Amino acid sequence: MVARTVALKIRYADFSTITRSRTVHTPVDSAQLIYAVAIQLLESLGSRPMTVRLVGIRAEQLEDTAHTSLQLSLDRRDDNWRAAEQALDEVSRKFGSKSVLPASLLDSGKGS
Repeated sequence: MVARTVALKIRYADFSTITRSRTVHTPVDSAQLIYAVAIQLLESLGSRPMTVRLVGIRAEQLEDTAHTSLQLSLDRRDDNWRAAEQALDEVSRKFGSKSVLPASLLDSGKGS
């Protein structure tokens, strides 16, 4: 499945809610690309000095990959993210969900 639209929802401490969405030119199917669009949406809100209660990201206008034409790329950057995410999914299926973690979650001060 690919998504044509990425939406961001932010709820603040006073329960005010802001929702923004962006339809992309090329449908996305990788977490990294969805994250990049979500960051753009977040930055477009500007700063607001209030505690955040909820952050939500959703993919909309889903289509089957087989029925979608994708823009070809000379450098294949999109394929690199897609391949990396598929490899991580395979490792997680085979060795468990905690077998691969972001480096930021590792304890850097206490050896291996």
